[in-house]
Amino acid sequence: MQPWRESLELANGIDACGFLSFDWSKSYNLLPRAKDMGGKVFVRPVPDGVEDDELTAIFDRFGPITSMHIHTLKADMEPLVRHAYITYLNDDDADSAARAMHQREIEGERVSVHVVAPRKTQRTANVIDGGAYYISLNNLPPSATLTKIKQFLHSAGITSKRVVLHRADLAYATLLSKADAETAVRALDCERLDGERIYLEEVAYIPRRPADS
Repeated sequence: MQPWRESLELANGIDACGFLSFDWSKSYNLLPRAKDMGGKVFVRPVPDGVEDDELTAIFDRFGPITSMHIHTLKADMEPLVRHAYITYLNDDDADSAARAMHQREIEGERVSVHVVAPRKTQRTANVIDGGAYYISLNNLPPSATLTKIKQFLHSAGITSKRVVLHRADLAYATLLSKADAETAVRALDCERLDGERIYLEEVAYIPRRPADS
């Protein structure tokens, strides 16, 4: 084999016909990878008296945590609602935490836990998908149907392109614009559907349902 040909093979590879074969995934890093940015989970509600250290001790068994923030949200005249964002070093750890802790009890209170992708990934995913934007609707009542969820969104003037039931208590909606996603979260987060308070969050994509994994 001639030296120049060997060098080209080492660099990019040559196919059976003798043409250069480029591995674009190695040559270019066009998209941010989730594993490079870590994974984030959203926890709600955070019981009163549970602070950063205690919540970290509960969730760090799934992997290294890089940041933890507890927030308090005023919901109309209802008691204050506390929630947290927990960022893991690896996105797989965030997935594991969400699967293991969703609907588990912390200090006697059942919590909802789901994955929220970093905003950089979210913007990239929206561009790839042709400008679609996604929100999650968590803590749905057993009576929630696709029609009721669409009507719930429509009550804030939001028209959904698609609604998918992920679990009995969790759905995802595809919206037309970033403004619609922000409006839906701002107007409907913590509002009630059939007596249950629904939690909305912007997300990067609609994950596979457990049965599809």
